[in-house]
Amino acid sequence: MRLYAVVAAGGFRRYATYRVATAAGGFTNTVFGFIMAYTYTALWDQRPQLGGYDLSQALTYVWLGQALLMTAAMMGGGFEDELIERIRTGDIAIDLYRPADLQLFWLAGDLGRSAFHLLGRGVVPMALGALAFDLSLPANPLVWVAFLLAVLFGVVVSFAIRFLVALSVFWLLDGAGVARMTFIAGLFFSGMVLPLNVFPGVLGEVARALPWSSLLQVPADIFLGKYAGWGLAGAYAFQIGWAAALLHDPEVLYLDEPTIGLDVISKAKVRDFLRDLNTERGTTVLLTTRDLTDIEQLCKRVMVIDHGRLVYDGALAGLHEVGQSERTLVVDLERELPPVSVDGARVTRVEGPRQWLAFPASVSAAPLVAAVAARYPLADLSVREPDIEAVIAKMYADRSAL
Repeated sequence: MRLYAVVAAGGFRRYATYRVATAAGGFTNTVFGFIMAYTYTALWDQRPQLGGYDLSQALTYVWLGQALLMTAAMMGGGFEDELIERIRTGDIAIDLYRPADLQLFWLAGDLGRSAFHLLGRGVVPMALGALAFDLSLPANPLVWVAFLLAVLFGVVVSFAIRFLVALSVFWLLDGAGVARMTFIAGLFFSGMVLPLNVFPGVLGEVARALPWSSLLQVPADIFLGKYAGWGLAGAYAFQIGWAAALLHDPEVLYLDEPTIGLDVISKAKVRDFLRDLNTERGTTVLLTTRDLTDIEQLCKRVMVIDHGRLVYDGALAGLHEVGQSERTLVVDLERELPPVSVDGARVTRVEGPRQWLAFPASVSAAPLVAAVAARYPLADLSVREPDIEAVIAKMYADRSAL
């Protein structure tokens, strides 16, 4: 855990470096806070107690939104842009090879970022809003503690959403579109535009059930005293439930072409990561790929599907038997001789003193080696396993001929 604490502290220091940008951001939050506050004032003058809030509570909601806008990264702007670029370029392979959990590593950095924004861009706008308007500020310090805990859970849910957005680049190669749609949805369904309690009927029920409500609506209602006792526990359970649903450690991992487009070194690191994931955590990895080297190096069980029909399901070694594949015994003789003649093998190629003998993959090489050694002067020999691509190609070709 010390590693992740260091990463979190580094995330805090990283954003603390940009003091001018922080000041400009705080100023922007304050300006928009005033604009929203006067807009809410006009709306609540016409509709008192809208959404169950009086005017003071509604104005408090406005300034809480400005304080949490960057804290919970409702408009993005956290780690996801960097992670998207690392996935797109293949540098993610380096992250997977590190002796640290990928999710926890990025979560720790994002918690450091959110802590800085809460202090750097949240406190000042909130204080100015309290000076300019009559806000409903809790007198009980425990309410403040409960609010900060809800903010923490909201940041974790926000991270989970943005982490999934970044991971979509594994399939889409460009996460810009998904990121934009997600952040627009986040602004609307977090309650940043209007409290979700204002939304009518089914729309309100759906909006309050979505994970984005954990970012602002739930912490704001806790701050305003809408939750207490078991209601407060239920609010926390809602946030924790979404965090657990979005950041779980799956028992089954589905991967489609996980090494496509990667260089040789990156492919090796991704394969090592998946192998360790299966060995150390017991995670079942379901792999669909056209890179048959992935299959040879990772898979214990292979399923071959042809035109929607399962034509093989079993061990990788058994695939060679079904495909009637052959292994190759490469023999280096002491001198050039006529083709070697032994039972159970046939010569497929001769180049000087070197000869290639093919024999069934299901047969042990030991008797063949002994027979060759007994009859011919050997200098060296080696056994080559059959090419998995040739095996599968032969299976498809044989079925096409039927």
